[in-house]
Amino acid sequence: MIFNNEFDGKITLAGYTISEKLTSFYEKTIKHINVKVEPLELADTTGLRAGCDIDNYPIVKIGLNLNGEKYRIKESLFEQTVAHEIMHAVLWYEGFPEVKALNDQYVRYRGIIISDFQDPVINKRLVAEGFNSEEKIRIETNDTLEGLAESHKNQIPLVKFPKIQKFILSLIYLYHYLELKYTIEDEGVWKLFKQRFRYVYPKLCIFLDAIEETINTIGYETPEKMINLMKKILNIFRLDDDFKVITRC
Repeated sequence: MIFNNEFDGKITLAGYTISEKLTSFYEKTIKHINVKVEPLELADTTGLRAGCDIDNYPIVKIGLNLNGEKYRIKESLFEQTVAHEIMHAVLWYEGFPEVKALNDQYVRYRGIIISDFQDPVINKRLVAEGFNSEEKIRIETNDTLEGLAESHKNQIPLVKFPKIQKFILSLIYLYHYLELKYTIEDEGVWKLFKQRFRYVYPKLCIFLDAIEETINTIGYETPEKMINLMKKILNIFRLDDDFKVITRC
């Protein structure tokens, strides 16, 4: 077992010695909410570095990709990643929403949607706790910018994308808008990202404008605000009948 609920003294997690900072974070955030944390090993084939499964809450499974090649967790981000996945369980406990796919074809997008909405809240909290979320955010931003360059080179015709693809692409924009504008507050990188994203996907601009306006009007940092934000953005893309916004309560 690579994860346990004891977290006492100098213990190791997946071969790493856990710092006092992560121990303290664990004690403060999750130990008191009476959940059982179990390990979930991820492989490169999942396309994930880490994940949090709360489908059987209060049993929470933290997934870590420790041995893969392409998606293995960077050692410098190991504790940040563990703390991040713990926070998904904490947000669920606090009443933050997730989504349930009502259309079987869209089940595979559920995790992406949840992460794009919740991760900015988590990373902002982790920055306040002294974890280096900024490094993670900048790595992800660079990866996305490289992907945009590749998309432009291949001239992917957006007009052929169904509405779910337009939605998922637009969530990438939403995610980076929240992270760059509100978490690390780097206006210069945000302007660069915004310019490149809109250049590659000009047909999405009407949706991207609506996303920015909705975030600025509703906000996102409380359960109530995020519930309203999720519902409004699903409505913008006419996906109300395909996904249901759900909470623990």
